[in-house]
Amino acid sequence: MTSKHILALNGHPADNSLSSGLITSYQRGAEQAGHQVRRYNLGEMTFDPDFGDGNYEHSKPLEEGLQRFVEDLKWCDHLVIAMPLWWGGIPSKLKGLIDRTLLPGIAFDTRNKSLLGLPAPLLTGKTGSILLTSDTPSCPVRIL
Repeated sequence: MTSKHILALNGHPADNSLSSGLITSYQRGAEQAGHQVRRYNLGEMTFDPDFGDGNYEHSKPLEEGLQRFVEDLKWCDHLVIAMPLWWGGIPSKLKGLIDRTLLPGIAFDTRNKSLLGLPAPLLTGKTGSILLTSDTPSCPVRIL
């Protein structure tokens, strides 16, 4: 078996959560199987989650923690995120992490476009998993 580089993200903003427990179990299993794991806990990361009113040409400089996250995103072969689904959406701080890090020059190249006009992807050859939890109660759908 080939050892993989795995980036594990606890995408819940609280330290003690089901998402934290899931990512801890995933990390232990991956390390026991011989994989290298680098872990991030969203609640411990300090950054401004607001992309702001800039555009891709004038985006905010990345804080040190976000710079490390981007380097580890490039390093990894597999990304796993454990996160809750709250009222149909992800936690706002997780959305901020995505907005601030998946930028041109990191995640895609706007200068190199496909025939459909889509920017070329840069984080190719990677796999990913999402461990998604939800505590929203189910309810029957009624069509009136």
